[in-house]
Parts: sequence; structure tokens; C-alpha cells
Amino acid sequence: MNIAIIEDDKIQRETLLSMVRDWLACEDPTGTVRDFEDAERFRFAHAAEAFDLLLVDIHLPGASGMEMVEALREKGSETAVVFITGEKEFVFQGYKVSALDYILKPAGQKELNAVLDKAKKQLASKAPMLILEQGGILKEIPVDAIRYLEVLGHVSTLFYSQAGKPVDAPLLEFSSRESLQVWQARLDEAAGKGVFVSPHRSFLVHMAWVSRIGRDELKLADCFLIPIARGRWEAVSKAWLAYRREQVQ
Repeated sequence: MNIAIIEDDKIQRETLLSMVRDWLACEDPTGTVRDFEDAERFRFAHAAEAFDLLLVDIHLPGASGMEMVEALREKGSETAVVFITGEKEFVFQGYKVSALDYILKPAGQKELNAVLDKAKKQLASKAPMLILEQGGILKEIPVDAIRYLEVLGHVSTLFYSQAGKPVDAPLLEFSSRESLQVWQARLDEAAGKGVFVSPHRSFLVHMAWVSRIGRDELKLADCFLIPIARGRWEAVSKAWLAYRREQVQ
């Protein structure tokens, strides 16, 4: 779990940082935590880095913690938020931005551990999501909605299904200039290795959407055909069978 602390008071920020690190050491050794003293510094980092949980002080210099979270929600972010405040009246404002919880200052290890445990449980129950940014707007899409990625020239395009639409409905698209290798790493991180496989140097395919594999092409559930490059059939077939076995366990 990647956690951000946004707190302007240096002593309280360092105390929170120490307590979060203690929790991570026991509960999530691969997790990370970063601290920021105001909303502007956090926004700058958030443009290039995804966080799973924000611990946000209500009172910040410049934009308040509440204003910062409201701006994130307007851009489509669903990142879990825990507000840190010394005043109980601010607690109810948190419901407006779907805050996960709140902590009253001064925060203790027991109280912090409780909300971190809650955030970890919520994160585990959520379907894997991929955060996309386009034109300054952040959006999350379910990884399971992504059917395939195609590279044409220097442009990579994700094709994903719309919630509530039939399987043969037109797909939504998201294009970027990131390479197939970069997308492979991003999708592996979001979904786990073995979920997205490259049958051809121009494609990445979500194994869940594959309905049939032939010698030179695979067929998706919507009947779309994707080529299999010479020499990749065996690896793709094994990946598909391994994915299917994993799903039925």
C-alpha cells in the first residue's frame, strides 16, 4: 500500500511518518509512505505517482485539506482518504468527499493502526483499478474491463469495455505514447503477472477475454481477432491455460 501524509506541522508529520512505517513493517513490508507539508507539494507528486491512501490534515497552508480532496474527487480520483483533525465539527464534512475515516489529534499508534487496517481491508476488496491521466483529468478504470492494447507507430491505445454494456458494444479508448513494454509493466503491477500477455509485438491481451486460441490468431469474447506472432503460440497457450487454472482454484 502506498500512503501519503499531508500535514504542515513538522512534529506531527514526523510522528505520523514514524507510526506509519512501524505499521508497514508489520503489515505491508513492500508498502511505501511519503510526507508532504502542503497541498501544492502533494499535487505535484501525485501527478506522477499513485497513492492508495491519503492521511490529510484539515488545516493546511494555502488550500485546506478538504479543498484538496474535493479537487481530487472532481477529477475522478477515488483514492481512500483519512482526515486528521483536532476539531470534531470537521468530521461530518468528510462525508461529502466519501472519506474512509478520521483521526482526532493527537493521533496515537492504536488509532492509526485501526484506520490503516481498515484501508488495507478495503483496498483488498476492491477490483484492481488502473489510473489514467489525460488533459489534466484523472480517471480510474477497472483492470478487468481492459480487453487489449494495440500499438500503431508510436501510439499505444487501450481498448476497454463500458460498464453495463453488452460484450459486443463499442469499446472506449485511451491513447498515449508509452511503449508496449511500459504498459506491460503498468498492467502487471495493477493486475499481477500473467494476466496481460503479448501474442504479438503490437498487442497486449487480457487473458480473461480470450475465448479461443488458434495457431496464428486468438479470438476474444466479442469475436475480435488478434494475431499470434510466429514462435509465440506455445507461450501464449501456456499463459492462457495457467490463467484459467488460477481462476477456478
